[in-house]
Amino acid sequence: MQDQKTLSLDEIQKLVEQRELKTALFMLKQCPYSDELLEVGYELGMLLESGKHWASALNLYHWLSQFDPGLSDFVTRVEEIRQNREPVQFEIRQDETLNIVGHYELIKKIARGATAIVYEATDMRTGNLVALKVMSSQSEGGVEQERIDQWLHEAEVVSQFEHENIVKIHDAARYRDTAFIAMDYIHGYPLSMRLRKRDYITVGECIRISKSVLSALVVAHNHGVIHGDIKPANIMYDEKLDTYILTDFGAAYTGVKNKQGNNIIIGTPSYMSPEQLEGKKLDGRSDLFSLAVSLYHLLTGYQPFTGDNLFELKQSIINDEPDLNHFTLPVGIMEVIMKALQKKTYMRFADAQQMLSAVEYCEAQLLENLEQKK
Repeated sequence: MQDQKTLSLDEIQKLVEQRELKTALFMLKQCPYSDELLEVGYELGMLLESGKHWASALNLYHWLSQFDPGLSDFVTRVEEIRQNREPVQFEIRQDETLNIVGHYELIKKIARGATAIVYEATDMRTGNLVALKVMSSQSEGGVEQERIDQWLHEAEVVSQFEHENIVKIHDAARYRDTAFIAMDYIHGYPLSMRLRKRDYITVGECIRISKSVLSALVVAHNHGVIHGDIKPANIMYDEKLDTYILTDFGAAYTGVKNKQGNNIIIGTPSYMSPEQLEGKKLDGRSDLFSLAVSLYHLLTGYQPFTGDNLFELKQSIINDEPDLNHFTLPVGIMEVIMKALQKKTYMRFADAQQMLSAVEYCEAQLLENLEQKK
């Protein structure tokens, strides 16, 4: 049976779609923390702002910021509303006559996040369809400009990757007071959609997803890049190519430090490794932990670590062991996932290649067992 949390979020999503915003806000605040809650909360906040329900929007953003003060969009919007200023509009300022960003013509908005919008667009130089991710600058200098600089730097690094399971980045540049990244348009859907539909993955899909993501991570890690935000929403299924593609290296970590000498680390709390939550130096094993959390969630519909607020979530990730009662998996696959979920990095797989080899071994064993049953 699906837990009450998910059922409540489904009901809240319907209220949001029906524009019953005040009721949706009341119900949302009764829910425990989850990444799905943040997604619904962000959409609700945008609608409250567009309707100029400033008091309700302020109420919502204050409540959301307790879960993750690092959500700069929520925090910035709280300050803007508090100062009675017009909120930052995240839609990029386009040419007046056409929806043009540089040499890209915007077709439609396909996704929205805390700090960026993704558009379906056409590259007017080549005629190719692309996904154009636009990040908005909220200040003239300081941290926000610094984050844009790092965002573009990481995009430049990732653009050098040539791998079928890594989204191809074609272009990354500033445009007016913002910046954009142009990447392959994927004809498919993020695996978070499977969670929304409660259509959980099979063992066979788990193996294919694992092999695809781990193959991508082998390449990224060999280039010194840690993804930093492995989660179902960042793993796309390409229906045309029948493959899984790792996307959104916006939280990628290469060891770049900010002007204060601190590593700039962002990500999604529910899928973070203990060391990432604690702000420690990261290596590729952090991505392996996040992948294992994602697989657990996609297989069972449950997140292995939970909490009613960010503090409780952190404590769960750092101290709690996942509930194995949710699993009905072959022993080998379960052991792979549990090894990657170890709290101490030295107890996990040494690297993505070692975990990939373990998954491939499990796949071979399963195929052998099937052959013997024929």
